[in-house]
Amino acid sequence: MGKVCSDSFMDAAHDWLQTNGTHMLVVGGSCFAASSATIASSALASATTASGDYAKANGDTSGRKVTIATHSACAIQQSGTAQHVCLIDASAETVYYQTTCTAQQLTSGTVDVPAWDIEILDPA
Repeated sequence: MGKVCSDSFMDAAHDWLQTNGTHMLVVGGSCFAASSATIASSALASATTASGDYAKANGDTSGRKVTIATHSACAIQQSGTAQHVCLIDASAETVYYQTTCTAQQLTSGTVDVPAWDIEILDPA
């Protein structure tokens, strides 16, 4: 038998993120390994994520994925070019996951963050 990974093993990672990734930031540059002060000041826009914002399913390719729900009308906190979306903890001390987004200039008003997913592939 080849390499195998159970769905429950992959779902455990998504469950942990759902419990701990309580906020989403839209940022201009990477803040993955940044200090808490840098993370907190990097937000161009932000939203609170709730348990219901995370939906697990079979992956598009294989394995499992979690889809983070659309967040509409997130208030723009400062001007800049959005390039990344991050999931962070409540204290803004740790970035748990960061992905790229379509670059766009944010100046004022609100921004919509479309649904996006994190996929863990089956072992190959």
